[in-house]
Amino acid sequence: MDKYKILHPALDIKDNILVIGFNKRTFNQEDKKMQKENHYLVVEQSSDKSLKTHIIKENTFTSNTGQNYAFDSNSEGKQRRLINIDDRWSNELLEKLNNDIKYKNINPNNVGKFNKIENQLRAYVFLERDEDYKLVTSWIMMTYLFPIFPALPYLHFKAPKSSGKSTALTFIKLLAFNANKSNASIPAMRDIIDNTRGTFIIDQADNKLGSKADNVMKDILTDAYKASSGKVSKQVVINKDYQPVEFDAYSPKALGSHRDLHPDLSDRCIQIPMFKSPINVMYLDEDKPIWLEIRDDLYRFLVNNFSKAKETYNDLVMKYQEDKTLVGRPLELWLPLEVVMRFCNLDDACIESTKSRFIDQFSSVEYFISETEREVIEIILNKFDIDDISIVITNKEIAEQMPFSEDKEDADYMTSKNVAIYIGHIIKRLNIATKIDHQRDGKHYLVFKDRVLMIAKGYDMQIPEHLIKPITSVDVTAILDASKESF
Repeated sequence: MDKYKILHPALDIKDNILVIGFNKRTFNQEDKKMQKENHYLVVEQSSDKSLKTHIIKENTFTSNTGQNYAFDSNSEGKQRRLINIDDRWSNELLEKLNNDIKYKNINPNNVGKFNKIENQLRAYVFLERDEDYKLVTSWIMMTYLFPIFPALPYLHFKAPKSSGKSTALTFIKLLAFNANKSNASIPAMRDIIDNTRGTFIIDQADNKLGSKADNVMKDILTDAYKASSGKVSKQVVINKDYQPVEFDAYSPKALGSHRDLHPDLSDRCIQIPMFKSPINVMYLDEDKPIWLEIRDDLYRFLVNNFSKAKETYNDLVMKYQEDKTLVGRPLELWLPLEVVMRFCNLDDACIESTKSRFIDQFSSVEYFISETEREVIEIILNKFDIDDISIVITNKEIAEQMPFSEDKEDADYMTSKNVAIYIGHIIKRLNIATKIDHQRDGKHYLVFKDRVLMIAKGYDMQIPEHLIKPITSVDVTAILDASKESF
């Protein structure tokens, strides 16, 4: 086989092969200098379910099945900068894990690893509910398996000042896979995610990603919760020429804010509300040896479970297709967490209570239309007659019928310099119009009745009575009598 399959050098899981890559400082005997080398732990699951492992320095290798693999070592025309092994682990622990795999001496006690993380979290962070600790712990462990999953929930700590939000994010930074806390910028995201597949942590996220955010960063994060839409394309200078390149923005992300995030982003999140602790929590010392110990546990958790994670995920998908207790986005965000909980042998009652908490928290950030959006839909619906298929309407016509009230909840509507323009934004955001035509008296929108009815039903709005066709009563006796006469 001459054809190479491509793997990400920092972390990848494909074809029952796991790769974890690090940068390591070594001493070059010839040059008498320290140099940096990439080292890769490659773990393969054989057909008999046994694990075979080796540590390599080359950018290519051949699997036990004869397939050739190559590491995608470049990003934007530059060499990928893998994380320094001493920043997260150690070469001694890597070698020990490699030997333990060879001699089948890996501790499979996943529940013990789960409990250790949860107990540390309880010592340093005060959360509202017991289930919140389970959600955060599962999320941290999930970051080590994330390439397997097609979608990931973001973790959002929402809290006023002095509530421990920064401590919670520091806890995530210490334990989540290749985690790094940074500012909300595209270059930082590229360096952390595309190079190291690291967990991207943003404190003060509401500054750039708040409820009124309208920027490229918000749009990227909104899409990048899914692996299929996590690629970001941009123009960069390569060899003195602008060339289009892609970088990957798909990875676990933890956000902290005082205020709400943009609604497009918040419904990709598990929101963890935080309050000022009524009890004394411990000061989080980042240099304590416990963090290295837990990270070692987490690498071992990854090695133990990477080969069966996809199968477990698919089994859960089939289960929920049958019982329909979760569907759509809530289901795809929940599944990675339940996979971890199943691996850690949490009992069914615990998983169910944690899932109920997840659903409650997801519902609190799920997007609901505003009062103004609801009024726009109602005005458009009332323009239709029962036999109309479509109508043409202008944003100014709608604006003239908008009930003005100083008690209106929609702050954007109240502060808009031109209500007609804001109504145009609503029509575009909710995909109400099929076609737009610009004329002197404003924008003309072609709107189909079936589409507006579908939108209204999707948001549980009441349909105007004049658009509901009455059920014609049938005189069954008269029909039977007429039938008899015809024979």
